[in-house]
Amino acid sequence: MFGLLTLALLVAYLYGVQYGLKKMGLSTPQFIRRFAWMTLPLFGWFALSGSLSYLGFFANFSTIPPRFAIALVVPMLCIIAFMSSTTGRAIIAHLPSHWLVYAQVFRIPMELILWALFIEQVIPVQMTFEGFNYDVLTAVFALPIGYFCFTRSRLHKRWAIAWNVVGLGLVTTIVTIAILSAPTPFRVFHNAPANTFIACLPYIWLPGFVVPMAYLIHFASLRQLLSNEPGNQ
Repeated sequence: MFGLLTLALLVAYLYGVQYGLKKMGLSTPQFIRRFAWMTLPLFGWFALSGSLSYLGFFANFSTIPPRFAIALVVPMLCIIAFMSSTTGRAIIAHLPSHWLVYAQVFRIPMELILWALFIEQVIPVQMTFEGFNYDVLTAVFALPIGYFCFTRSRLHKRWAIAWNVVGLGLVTTIVTIAILSAPTPFRVFHNAPANTFIACLPYIWLPGFVVPMAYLIHFASLRQLLSNEPGNQ
């Protein structure tokens, strides 16, 4: 299930990039070159992070900083580069505004996956909606926010801005909880089981891709809303 969700997010990212590039009116060589620049490093990251996870690199929780943190830091740095690049900003400007809201619905199946892992005693309760993980609320409100702010234009865009800010806060909260639940020197939550599953395949791509995608979509939506240049609604 997690593998399918990761694949769906990857396909969504690839589609969004090619959609934005096509709207830029580039020549075929320019399109191919920029599409490759925006996508090939991602496939390289999947291969590298997956290989390191398979070899047990991320399973060492005694280092400072913990090795699994690398899986989150690297894509977050790439997001900064994407958001700062001329091509990245142009892609975001051409994406339909409601896409960047509806896309966050993926967090519903993600939270169900986490809950199932808790039932199987793989992760601790605080990482689920039975504990302190309320990230699912972002996804639940994505549909009405997207519909009333963009599809029907019944609500002012400040509602979408507020939703994005709250969504960023919720995803940051669960990231913090996950870190503090891992068996590192910084561990705060000592209930069993410890958060070690994120070092294993395919779950290394939770901090390595899925969580960064949630951040990227929020950042892209906020950029549109705050720049007063929303996409095709």
